[in-house]
Amino acid sequence: MNLGKMVVPGQKISMPADLMNVLRRMAQEYLAGSATGAEGPGPGRAFDVVYVKNVSDTDIPRFGVLGIQDILFSPTDNLEGFKGNFAFCGAVPNVNQHQGKFVICLEPIPCASEGHEAGIGRGLLLGNIAVQVNVTDTTHKYADVKDNDATQLESASFGAAQLLWQQSGTGTKWAVVRMGNPSSGIFPVTIAKTGGSAGSASTQCSFVYTACDLSGHELGTGLTPAKPRPQYGKIVAQAGTTGYGLGFYGSNNTFVLWDAGEIYAVGVCP
Repeated sequence: MNLGKMVVPGQKISMPADLMNVLRRMAQEYLAGSATGAEGPGPGRAFDVVYVKNVSDTDIPRFGVLGIQDILFSPTDNLEGFKGNFAFCGAVPNVNQHQGKFVICLEPIPCASEGHEAGIGRGLLLGNIAVQVNVTDTTHKYADVKDNDATQLESASFGAAQLLWQQSGTGTKWAVVRMGNPSSGIFPVTIAKTGGSAGSASTQCSFVYTACDLSGHELGTGLTPAKPRPQYGKIVAQAGTTGYGLGFYGSNNTFVLWDAGEIYAVGVCP
């Protein structure tokens, strides 16, 4: 990586401690690789492995999970260092902050303790890796962070880690996941009409729905379709109170019901 101009002996150097620690760690790994004739274990050119500082108050084991909380050193601290080898601060996952934003630790990373700074280690951002997953439904195909748990992911219908293989059954299971493969875009859901009215010549339809994924897991209640409705006119929902719709995850990974299959009520001309 390019960190700018070379320094000369006796020249004073000023840089943030976190940046110095990352560079020192990289140098140690490079020298270890050179001594054995093997390639150093540092982050690759594709940046699938990144450095992460454990800013939580708990030690993180190998194959543990850290939510990406912040950047370790910014472009203001060192622009060339940032462009060449950015690093992150990692925290115990919070489902509201870290869904789709996490790494699997490739080595134990200690937290700060008396007389010791927080550890910096390597985490997998993209690629295949073994990790423990709290399997809540064996039909789930994905996993994402588990709230307030740095030891495992949690299975889900949609998430940033695709389940390639897992031990059978539910509960905490070892699995192989593909990181950086978020399930995104619009997807089918089942819906149940739970309230509201069809509208009239002078009022707008106000039907609301409960939406579930195709495995039956509830995604949201009291949902109004985001797809614009006519300002006036009677609307017909799908036959009965249940049917199919389309939805997606919006900001803060909140489920949005886009379409509930509503149509204008049309009469037959005499």
